[in-house]
Formats: sequence, structure tokens, C-alpha cells
Amino acid sequence: MEILEKMRCFMEPESIALIGVSRNTDSDSFNVLKNLIHYGFQGKIYPINPKANEILGFKAYTDIREIPEDIDLAVIITPRGTVPDRVKECTEKGVSALVIIAQGFADSDNEGKMLQEKVIEIARKGKTRIMGPNTFGVINAYRGLSTALPRFELAKTPVGVISQSGIFFVGLSNIMFGKAIDIGDCCDIDFADSLAYFEDDNDIKVVLLHMEGVSDGQGFFEMANRVSNKKPLIALKSGRSEIGRIAAQSHTGSIVGKDEIYDAVFKETGVIRANDEEEAEDLIKSFLTFPPMKGKKIGVMTWAGSTGVITVDACEKHGLKVIDLSGSTLDMIRKLSPPSWLPLGNPVDIWACMGLKGFNLANFRDEFKIILEALLADENSDGVVAIIPDFLVLFYSELWDISTVVKEAAEKYPNKPIAFSIFGPKGGLTEKLNETGKTVVFNSCEKAVNALAKLNEYYEFVTTQVDRLKAEDC
Repeated sequence: MEILEKMRCFMEPESIALIGVSRNTDSDSFNVLKNLIHYGFQGKIYPINPKANEILGFKAYTDIREIPEDIDLAVIITPRGTVPDRVKECTEKGVSALVIIAQGFADSDNEGKMLQEKVIEIARKGKTRIMGPNTFGVINAYRGLSTALPRFELAKTPVGVISQSGIFFVGLSNIMFGKAIDIGDCCDIDFADSLAYFEDDNDIKVVLLHMEGVSDGQGFFEMANRVSNKKPLIALKSGRSEIGRIAAQSHTGSIVGKDEIYDAVFKETGVIRANDEEEAEDLIKSFLTFPPMKGKKIGVMTWAGSTGVITVDACEKHGLKVIDLSGSTLDMIRKLSPPSWLPLGNPVDIWACMGLKGFNLANFRDEFKIILEALLADENSDGVVAIIPDFLVLFYSELWDISTVVKEAAEKYPNKPIAFSIFGPKGGLTEKLNETGKTVVFNSCEKAVNALAKLNEYYEFVTTQVDRLKAEDC
């Protein structure tokens, strides 16, 4: 596939030309060459600056056409008025991939729109593909690559992002992106092209899409449908409101369209929509951590009856079912509970179960394990939501540390996710649970339930697609 070869020139270049790279290499300079050296990029680097003979020990050229070797990727770091001439030089050189950093094109005035049309016309006469304008370009932490002017911390995480803003290069609150593509004003390379790169990328397990608008709706539909069958795609779509759509138009010149259309496209293609950055992060963590959520039936264990009720309401809202516990599960829980706490059911009140032995702290971990494994073993359950305070914040005791219990239970029942909601301040227990790599701690009951519902939504999409393909083969 030609586009895949071109995208690899953006994401995995063997040679980079930096057109207009600054001679300023001070600590506060936005210098792409200095950044690439810092990241340990192993490919060949060619600085282009007619006012320098060398920069940071690298020979500097006055024109990209002077470079004696082929160039996979060129980055133009010059003002917008000079860009068309630089693009022409790149096409004459036969550059495969080109990042245009400058803004002020389709996102700006009439002159900017004319400049962008001219750039596109020049590029189409050659074989050069363009990312941007108004972009930071790409990040590939696995190759020590970043074309952005600021220096970001890179991390080899199995999460990719395709965005229309360079701000996502810094990552989310607790997630950094191993690979990032900022399509900017999207005059050429778009979402569909970028998804083609991630389709069979073994480094990346989940892809976040930050979208303001789509230039090629049909192309996106077809590629998203293909890729989402192989890995989860999570969309953070902005420009929902009329004012937001106007803001998106001024930011990237995007064709935003009605929000209901995007909802329909996402549903049809299996793309999971997140309402905000926090939900996007929750969903990324969930898809990286949990097994598939194969059904809608939930077991709930809670430290307080009130949070159990909140969780039941959340299940109703998000389409999950709070199960009727089997007789064997009820018998096991009944053995832990004083008779006065009857009737027992789902949600299971942990506080009540501890009452039989006088709320002895020494029993907490063992009884938590019994209840958790009983819910996981229940033939009616597809997953468990557990709600407790982070007692290690209140006072420290190893007896409250249930992280080992949770890890063992997850390994014993590997096909059922265990989601936690921690009430109150977060501390040692939250950290230990996250460190198990077997669960995710959410900030509320509803967020935990929502994540499991989205896991099930994605599972049902994939299985439906598989069944459809089997039927077509028959």
C-alpha cells in the first residue's frame, strides 16, 4: 500500500532534513535538531540554514537539493510566506514526506488559504505527501523521533494518538503517547492515512483520535471500520456546540459537521466516543488492562450501601445489568454475615459481611477475597465493580492492602474484569491496585461502570463483525 510506505517515512524515517532550523541552540531554544540529538535519533540529520556552515556539529546546507542523499522526511520551520518555495524544492528533491510547522494557512485569512492551495498544487505535481500546515508533526518514542519545536518527554507506551492539535504531544494526566501524529490543518495527510499506519503497528494497542472535523468522510469511515476490528479506537470529538464548531473552523479550517452524524459514524465503525479527556484516559487504561467484557452482567461489592445504590443507578444508565446472585454465591456470603443483615443480595455490602466477627481488621483481607472470588465465580457475572475507601490514606496497615488478593483473583478468573472505584482521598491502596496491572481505579462508581459498558460495546462490535464475515464466506 503506497500510503503505508509514505506514513512510514513520516514515522520511521532513515533521514531527516530540517529546513530553517535555528542556529540558536541555547537551553530555551525551540530547536528540533537539538531535540533529536537529545532523544537519540539514529537516522541521518541534515540541517538546512543558509546562514550557517554547521549547527551542533552537523554540516548545514543552504538548500535541500544540495544534499547528496535521498531524504525520507523534511520539516519546514520557516515563515508561511516562504513555504511554497520550500515545498517546491522538496518535490524537486523527491522527498517522500513533508511536515509544515507554520500556521496561518486555511486556519487564517484569504492569503493563508491561497498559500495552502498553492502548496497542495505544488505537492501534487511530485510524490511528496504533506502533514500540516499548523502542526508539530510526529512523535515516535520507539525511534527517538520528534519533529515538534518544544522538547517533550518521550515514553515507549503502547498508546498512539492522531490529533488536530500539538497539545496532545504532552499526553494526558497519567498517560503518555508512544506515537503521535498531529495532522494540523490536514491539507493532505488526514485521519484515514494516519489510521492506515496504526492498523498493523505492533507497538500500539490503543489509538486516541482527537477530532475537530474530517476532510474525507468516506475515507475515514472505511479505514476506521478496518482498524477498529484490530484495536480499540477512542474518539475525543470537539466542536459539539455551534460556538465550538466555529472555534474549530478558525483553529484548523476543519469541516466540522453536525455532531449527530459523528455519533452515527462512530457507532457504525466501532469507534468508542469519550466525552472529555478524563473519560478518554479511563478508557485507554481500561482497554490496556482489562480482558474483554463479554456480557452486560455485573457483580457489585461495596463498603457502604449508598455507593451500591449509586452503582446500580449507573448500571441502569449505561446498559449493564446488576445480576441476581446464584444460590451458591449467596450461601458463601451468608456464612460471613450476621443473621440480622438479611436479606443478602447484589450489591454485596462488605461492611455487613465483616459484622459477623466484630469488624476485626485482621479479617478484612481474607473476607474481601472470599466475596470477590465468589462474585467472579458466579455463573451469572461477566465482571465486578468494587467500591471502597482508600484506608491507607486514613491510617497505614498492611492488613488493608488487598492488591495481592485482587491480582490473584484476576489471574484465577482471567476473563472477567475487576474495576475499582475509590471513595475519598487517593493514596497507598490506589497506587498498589494500579501497580498490579490487573485493575483500574476510577474516581467514581459511574466512571467504573461506564468503562465496563464501553468494553462490552467494543466486544460486541468486534464479535458482530466476525460473525458477519463468517456469514459472507458461507
